Amino acid sequence: MMSNFHGSDVEKIAGLYQVQPQDLINFGVNANPLGLPAKAKQALAEQIELFSRYPDPEYAQLKNALSRYLAVDFARILPASGTSELIHQVIRHFAPKKALLYTPTYSEYASDVRRQGGQVLELPLVKDNHFQFPAAEFHRLLESADFVLLCNPNNPTATLLSAEELAPLIGRAQEKQIPFIIDETYIEFTEQPQKYSAISLIRQFSNLIILRGFSKFFAAPGLRLGYAVFGNPDWLQSLQSGYPWGVHALAAYAGEVFLEDQDYIQTSHRFVQAEKKRISTFLEALPNLTVYPATANFFLLELQRQNATDLFLYLLHRGLLIRNFHDEIGPGFFRFCILDQASNTRLLEAIADFVKGAES
Repeated sequence: MMSNFHGSDVEKIAGLYQVQPQDLINFGVNANPLGLPAKAKQALAEQIELFSRYPDPEYAQLKNALSRYLAVDFARILPASGTSELIHQVIRHFAPKKALLYTPTYSEYASDVRRQGGQVLELPLVKDNHFQFPAAEFHRLLESADFVLLCNPNNPTATLLSAEELAPLIGRAQEKQIPFIIDETYIEFTEQPQKYSAISLIRQFSNLIILRGFSKFFAAPGLRLGYAVFGNPDWLQSLQSGYPWGVHALAAYAGEVFLEDQDYIQTSHRFVQAEKKRISTFLEALPNLTVYPATANFFLLELQRQNATDLFLYLLHRGLLIRNFHDEIGPGFFRFCILDQASNTRLLEAIADFVKGAES
């Protein structure tokens, strides 16, 4: 029975369980509930002629926009066709023999390492430790590693380290000449992105690479636009694709528009933080349900007396699609992301009915 899936697998799930995809509200996608910025929609419609032009091979305007957005040097930024592509590029380039990764985390990290013939050193995030960072185990495993890749905040556990906490870890890896890659896909959903992002450390550590994209915070997964920021600009040069136009012209232009839309950025941040508090308050009042801290735009929860697969099916037949982590973490674990307020309320009420049903 397939009850775990990628956020884009709605058609597959709908076919398997004989429901209509258009009837499902997908709480597995983890994208900004506000959708594409309105300014971007209008701007892109007005720039359709970009289809008839080659992109600037240097992507100067996009890199300038990113430089302003991040407050980092233009020369440290590499645009690419999505964060997933950057993950593949980085792992192919370094071809690690022993890569230190969280478990559980985004599964493509380990898959890419193994495709390159490498071994995964698993840094376990466990419920008995409330999915907190296991510092002693990290340092033990680092002695055998030649590559580190951490998702911060981590999906699905929401484990989150601040820049202050990351600095000594990156520093120890630098002493051992180990590349330290941080996937910050969800960093803009945190309460204080500047506190938690490692961008502030980029000039300090030459072994640091930070990966980000536009799929989640800017709700544009179809755009396939991401970027890397390098502590060592020489690595950027060696990682660049062998062809000059790796990013679509319209995608590059969209990135510029997104990054300049401060109204959208601030409104998104306020909405997600407010909904996070509302949802937490509701869920924490339910019996036999553990709510783990939501540091990004999604919640990880554990049913104490019921099975997450049963909840998955219960919700599915009510038009609500969540992520089931029965196999990866434990029988009661599931995850959902923040959507619009009405959809969130509908999901919360359905979860409450399911949980309270076990009490009656």
